Parts: sequence; structure tokens; C-alpha cells
Amino acid sequence: MLKEQEYQQQSEPVPRRSYQGNTATLTLSAASHCEQGQLSRRTRRRLSSSDWRLILIGGDSLLLLVTFTLLIVRNQPPVESSSRLIMPWEMHLAWIGCAALLWGFAARLTRAYDLNGMSSRLVSPLRAMITLLLLAGLWFALSATLEGRALHSLLLTTLSFTSVSLPLIACWRLAIAQCLHLPPFRRQGVIVGISPIGEAIARELQAAPRRSTIDIVGYISSAEENLQAQAEFERALPLPVLGGRLMLQRLIEQQAIDVLIMATEYQENPALVQEAITGTHLGISLVPALCVYENVSGKIPVEQIGGQWYIALPGANLSPLYLCWRKLLDLTFGLMGSLLLLLLLPPLSLLIRLDSPGPIFHCQERLGKNGRKFKMYKFRSMRVDAEPEGKAQWASYNDARVTRIGRFLRATHLDELPQVLNILRGEMSLIGPRPEREEFVTVLEKTIPFYRCRLSVPPGLTGWAQVKYHYTFTSQQALEKLQYDLYYIKHQSCILDILILLRTIIEVIKLRGI
Repeated sequence: MLKEQEYQQQSEPVPRRSYQGNTATLTLSAASHCEQGQLSRRTRRRLSSSDWRLILIGGDSLLLLVTFTLLIVRNQPPVESSSRLIMPWEMHLAWIGCAALLWGFAARLTRAYDLNGMSSRLVSPLRAMITLLLLAGLWFALSATLEGRALHSLLLTTLSFTSVSLPLIACWRLAIAQCLHLPPFRRQGVIVGISPIGEAIARELQAAPRRSTIDIVGYISSAEENLQAQAEFERALPLPVLGGRLMLQRLIEQQAIDVLIMATEYQENPALVQEAITGTHLGISLVPALCVYENVSGKIPVEQIGGQWYIALPGANLSPLYLCWRKLLDLTFGLMGSLLLLLLLPPLSLLIRLDSPGPIFHCQERLGKNGRKFKMYKFRSMRVDAEPEGKAQWASYNDARVTRIGRFLRATHLDELPQVLNILRGEMSLIGPRPEREEFVTVLEKTIPFYRCRLSVPPGLTGWAQVKYHYTFTSQQALEKLQYDLYYIKHQSCILDILILLRTIIEVIKLRGI
């Protein structure tokens, strides 16, 4: 009785308006009932991330087992040993076990069971399909080495398995990703602590709620604010303040939430952090706010990381396999792009010259990896006198300096085609942050933190920032684009590269250039 009275005296009043999220079932009125001890324990337990991962592995295994057994294992010839003929069922088990090992190896390389990408309707099927292609390639190489069958027959069998398995596993992955976004399976969470990064997460989710499978219902305050301060929070924040530590304790006890997003430091409020850690004992997920922001937005919040500056630094050393992938990608596109350049050079040269007198190509000095200078080539899309005083100028929307044919070149990104020569020379890569002029870098690195981190990797013809954000015309837009560049530098992978290439193709088809 005494404990209940103490709770009633210390707990903050909770605003009585409901949060209208996509599928939020915990409203502020429910939180008020929780404050009064009237919220009953939730009877329906949502599946955890680990549960969904097991379901995903089970479904993948079943699909692969059925198709592999029907299309490959049944066609494997028996093998004679020195003492006896190996029985068919023994041979089948051996081939299935070998395929399972190869699938596990390929899935490890592609991170096919990474929890962060499991809910993505594009990334999850893409990872599974690439893993399946790796499995088919490894299986073909192994079978060709161990068996005496004709390669033609083995190739047909492998292709039939791949053609049947690819759509099945892609649809299965898409179905799982779609289920994670359905109202019965979406998780509910609160942001523990009121901070800039917490506000940024809430605004990102409100702008595009389908990016995440979490419905954020409000904040848990990291301090015991008075009524006036809480009213100010109510007006300023994108979500309401549910209460303080005692409210968090009651929500955890009633198991009314699934995720706690930590947006406060231990030094700021040790008791609140300890209370959040207690929730993990009941199966509630506890995740850092910065990780949630990265996964939801696809960028690194350079202005909100505070003392955690290491978050914005480039990731660990890249694997040799990924480096080989990048080199092969650059070489392939460089050669194919050079052929396309030779084909388009005569008509484009004529159009550029007829539209605006002057040179066909525009050459600018840019900064490459580690700040090394190089000459970058483009088809000229502006007038010759675009910078009459020789000073670097930001491009603007509907820039009057752009010629008529230049607008077409920019819309289709054909003005960037001559940069295949920079790729073949090793000065640029196909994917990476766009190379910037030294004059802009000098200015921007004085006002934007971590801006020079862009120079830790080779610049690219296209990149994560290019497909996620438009052209930059101001320093503030350059800051926004930097956050995407840093995300790519930190999370470089084959899957992310393929995703960027697919989005680049869409950008070109839709003529979304400036």
C-alpha cells in the first residue's frame, strides 16, 4: 500500500491523446491506465527476432531440400567403393549434407540471415537469390571435380535447380518480410531518453513508417521534469512523453512493449538505464538509438552522435573476397562502358557542338582517395563561360548555365559516361562517394564534421548518396549527403553494391537527373 502511494506521488502525469501510428495498439490512454495499475498483462506474445530467424532458416531449408532432392540428388549416379556398392539412400544423404555445408558457407558470405535485412522486401530476397546462385556455382564446381558425368548434363541439372529454386525462395523471403510489416506482427517500442537522436528516429519513422517493423508510441523521460517542462516537450517533440522511470518499470512489468530504444547515456541517468536493462530479462529487446537510426534511415547522423565520434569512422578492413568483387566490377564496367562511349561519342559530340560552341569534354580537378588529385572527365553540359571568374560555384536547380543538350545529358546521366576512363585508370570506382572539387572540400570540412572521411575510399561514378538524395546545391544539403556517404563507407558489401546498381538503373530509366 505504501509503495503504491509512493508511485502515485512520484509518477508524472501522462498526456491523454492517442498516438496514431500505423499499427500502434498501445495508446497514451492505455499508458494512463498503466500508471493507475489497471493495464492487464498482454496475453499475446509477439515473436522475437530470433524466432523469425528460425522460421526463415526452416523455410529456406525445406524449400531447398525438396528442390535439391527432386532435381539433383535423384539424378546422381551411384558410386562404387573397393568393397561394395554404396546404397542410393547413403549417397542421397551424403549429397544433401554436402549441399547444406555449401549453403551455410554461401549464406555466411552474403549475410543471408542477418536480422537487420530480414524485414526488407528487397534486401532479404536479394540476399537469398545471391546465396542460391553461389550455392549452384559451388555445387557445379564440386560435382564437376568429383564425378565423371558429362559437363553438359551436369550444367543442365544445375540450371534446372536454379531456375526452380530462385522464384520459390524469393517469394518465400518476400512473404516473410511482408508478414513482419503486418499489424499483428509489428513490435511496439518506446524511446528511452529525450535527445536529438531520439527525436531524429521518431521523425524518420513518421516520415516513412514502412522502413521499420517497430511502432514507437512515445518517449520515456530521462529526468523528472515538472509540469511546465513536460508541456514544452509535448509541443516540441514528434511523439508524446509517456512518463519517467516508474512508467518504464510498469510498462516492463506488464510486458506492454517489445523494444526499448536507448537514447540516453548511463552517466545521465543510471537508474533509468538499469531499469531498461532489467527489461531484457523478460525478453524485451534493448537496442542503441544510433543503430536504429542507421537501419531506418540508411545514413549516419553526424550531428547527433555527440561523444560517440567513432560511429562515423570507416569500418574495419574489407575482406579480400569483397575487394576482388569490387575490382571485377570496376574492370567489367570499365570495359563495357568504354565500348558504349565509343558508340555514343560521334552523335553526342555533334549535338554538344551544335548546341553550344566549345569543347566536347569538360575536365575538372577532383580529389580522390586519400586526397589525391586527378582529372575527372565529363561531357560538357554547361556553357563555356559557366564560371567566368574562375571561381568554383555551386550548381543550382534549373541552372541557367546548363545547355539544352546538357539537360538531356544530366537527366540520363550520360554526361558522366567519360568517367569510365577514370575507372580504368584506377582513379575512380564504379560505386563510392562522388568526387568533389578541392575548393568545396576545403570549405565544407571546416563546417561539417567528418567530411574528410569521404576521402578514405575511392570516389565512385554512382553511390548510396546519389540514389538516396538529389544533387547538392548548399552546404546543408552537402551535410545530408555526407551522412549517406558515411553509411556506405561503413557498411560496404556486395549486397549493398548490387542494391545501389539496381537503384541507379531505376534513376536513369526515370530520368531523375538534374
